[in-house]
Amino acid sequence: MRDYKILTLIITLLLISARPVYAQITNTPTATDSSNAIRQKVEQKLNEVKKNPKAYVGAVTDKTEDTIQIKNDFGEILLVSIDTSSVAFVKTINKIQNSKYDDLAIGDFIIAMGFKNGNGVLEGKRILIIPPNDPVARKVVMGRVVGNEKKIITMESPGIGQTSVSFPKKWKGPELTEIEVGENLIAVGSEVEDKFQARTISKLISPQ
Repeated sequence: MRDYKILTLIITLLLISARPVYAQITNTPTATDSSNAIRQKVEQKLNEVKKNPKAYVGAVTDKTEDTIQIKNDFGEILLVSIDTSSVAFVKTINKIQNSKYDDLAIGDFIIAMGFKNGNGVLEGKRILIIPPNDPVARKVVMGRVVGNEKKIITMESPGIGQTSVSFPKKWKGPELTEIEVGENLIAVGSEVEDKFQARTISKLISPQ
C-alpha cells in the first residue's frame, strides 16, 4: 500500500512537470509607439486647421509674384501666398467684378480668404478688394451658415459662437436665396443698433 502511494505521487509530479508553461504577454508601450501617437495627433490638428477657412484683413503693404503682405488694423504684418493662375480676385469698390492680380495696388484694402499653413502663412484662394479707409464697412464676420430665414443669416464661428447677420435693402454679393445652410461665408459690414448688418458677403471656398 505504501509503495502504491509513492508510485501515485511520482506519477502526479511527472504529469504536473509535463504541462506546458505559457508566458503572459503584455503590450508595453515603447518609445516608438509614443512617438507615433504624438505624430498622429499633430497631423490630425494640422488637418483640422487646413479644413477650416481663414481670412486675413488689411491694407496691402507689399506684393511679389507669389506673396501679398498686408497690415491689419492692429498693426500686425500678415503674409498671403498666392498662385495667380488659380486665385480669384474680386473687386467690390463700386460693383462686384472680377479682377486680376496686376490690378492689386499697394494701399488697397483686401480680405484674403484661404487656408492657413503651419507657418501662419495664409494660402490664398480668393481675394476681395474693398473700399480702403471705409470706416463703416470695417467689421468682418466669417463662419458656417447655420440658419437662413426672414432676411437674417445666422453664422457660427469657431471660438466666437453664433452671430446674427441682417441685410439692408441692397448689398454686394449673392442673394439670400442662393445661400445654403452649411456653406462658409464672410460678411463685411458694421454694427447698426447693436446688430451686425452686412454690406458685402462672399462664399468661402471649400477645402479640396
